[in-house]
Amino acid sequence: ISTMLEVLPLGASKGAGVEILLRELGFEPSQALAIGDAENDIEMLSLVGTSVAMGNAPPNVKEVAAHVTATNSEDGAAQALERFCF
Repeated sequence: ISTMLEVLPLGASKGAGVEILLRELGFEPSQALAIGDAENDIEMLSLVGTSVAMGNAPPNVKEVAAHVTATNSEDGAAQALERFCF
């Protein structure tokens, strides 16, 4: 990602964090929903049972996600939560 810099401990990622959280809470990844809009979300989106890319996400993120919602400015996250959670 040319406009982004992440500094994380070795082995740390959103996907690893979600995996630990789900294990601690006693949930299977297939029971989880994740919403992402950037390349640093790919691992997390690949892990969960319901993956949603934001409409403004780059093509490689949309390819990984099972669903694509509206953009950030169009309240895409809220739309995804309404569709899959309520």
